[in-house]
Amino acid sequence: MKATSNKRFLNRALVLVLVLLVGVSTLLWWVDPGIKTWGEAMWWGITTLTTVGYGDVVPVTSLGMALGSVLVILSVLVFSLGTAMISIIFINEELNQEEKELLRLVKQLQRQTEAEEHRDMKHVIERLDRIEEQLKQKDL
Repeated sequence: MKATSNKRFLNRALVLVLVLLVGVSTLLWWVDPGIKTWGEAMWWGITTLTTVGYGDVVPVTSLGMALGSVLVILSVLVFSLGTAMISIIFINEELNQEEKELLRLVKQLQRQTEAEEHRDMKHVIERLDRIEEQLKQKDL
């Protein structure tokens, strides 16, 4: 993957996390009487999303607990993908550096090979010139 598509993916993942956070927290605020304010719902969402879970704000209904479970599972998946993408960015950068070094070495080897071939051809031409000279002397 190219770096731009990796960054695009990470940006989309971040937007997805924010949408999940706001959406699930707001939904919990509407359906769970244990969550008194939208601020409490957001606090619960942040602590649940980050898997900290202080326990100071908790859902009291089955639906609220189910929403919490969904948020935890989705956040673990999204953060795992984000971590993998960051790793890929670093790995690709290292691979690009190694590829550049290999290309540099190949070009250097090609130049050396061409110089050796030129030197060998020059030697062959000199030998052929000597042979021709010897043949001319025999013909005389």
